[in-house]
Amino acid sequence: LYAEAIVAFRDTDKLLVSWGNKSSHSFDVVRSEANKLISACEKALEFFDCPNCKKPVYKLGDKSAELVQCQCGNLRWRYGKT
Repeated sequence: LYAEAIVAFRDTDKLLVSWGNKSSHSFDVVRSEANKLISACEKALEFFDCPNCKKPVYKLGDKSAELVQCQCGNLRWRYGKT
């Protein structure tokens, strides 16, 4: 699962840098590029949804969060103190 997520994140990052960055791409994004970019972003975001309970797991703006997990405890992200 995590190897797949890393590949999806890297693929999405490449598309965002090349097609989603206005300074590196013209404003004229063709439909096929936009569809591919949107699909890649949606695929990458799916890795933050628990496959069991379907609850999304995000840290977002919670600066005090050390552990964020889904409802069933299957998917967890641990945020250590630096």
